[in-house]
Order: sequence, then C-alpha cells, then structure tokens
Amino acid sequence: MITIKWGTDDKTVMMYEFEGTWSIEDLIEALDAGVTVSDRYDHDMDVIVDLTKSGMPNLFGVNMNKAFKRAMNHTDEHIDGSNKEPGLIVIVANHPIMRNTLMSMLGMYKRMGDQLVVAKDLSEAQAKIQDFRQKTVPSLASA
Repeated sequence: MITIKWGTDDKTVMMYEFEGTWSIEDLIEALDAGVTVSDRYDHDMDVIVDLTKSGMPNLFGVNMNKAFKRAMNHTDEHIDGSNKEPGLIVIVANHPIMRNTLMSMLGMYKRMGDQLVVAKDLSEAQAKIQDFRQKTVPSLASA
C-alpha cells in the first residue's frame, strides 16, 4: 500500500509512505495522484519516499531494472508535462541492501542527477531537503 501525505505543515514536502507489498502499478497510481496534488500549488515541492515499512515490490515476473525504468519513464513524462522545476526527491530506505540497490539503480537514471538521493531515515531525508533548499534558494540576506 502507498499513502500520500504532507511531510511538512507548509505543504512544501510531499511524502509517499510505502507499507507492505506494492506493485509498480501502485507506484504509478501514486505518482499520478501526487502530481495532481502538487499541480494545485504554485510553490516548489520536494518529495520524501519512505520505504522503511515497505516489503518487496510485487513485480509480476518483470525484472527490477525493467520495473525501475518504467517508473522513471513515467516520472519523465510528468516532468516534461509540467512547467515547474522538480524539487529534491529523497528515498528513505533503512535496510542496507535496499539502500545500496537503490543507489546503484539511481546511478542509471541521469535526468535528475543530484536531485534524486537516498537516505537511511526520515531525519536524514529532512536534512538533505533543507541543505538542498539552502543551496538552491538564495537567502533574503544575500539579496
């Protein structure tokens, strides 16, 4: 199951929480729903994908690389169809094997570069978003 909620009170961080078993179809539906919500707002948004309660995805016989590519192609379609710049996407995985697998797969997806990262817990994810925003948004003091 994939649930979408706000990661911050100011609605600048959207959080996808994965629990138990889920499929690539579930992921695509969640991506579509998240884009629909984010399109209602004019401000920049970052995303946390919380896999800490996730089981292994049900790939229905499709290998992991093909499933990952399908999800990334769908993400590309959303980016191409939007006039907003994508924010930082932080994938939280507390299992070392899952985290290392994700880092390897993300290395194949070059489009978002440093805007797609992995963290070991939610506090690290929030710190990465804060650091990203400090680097990309000039402070009022320097203006």
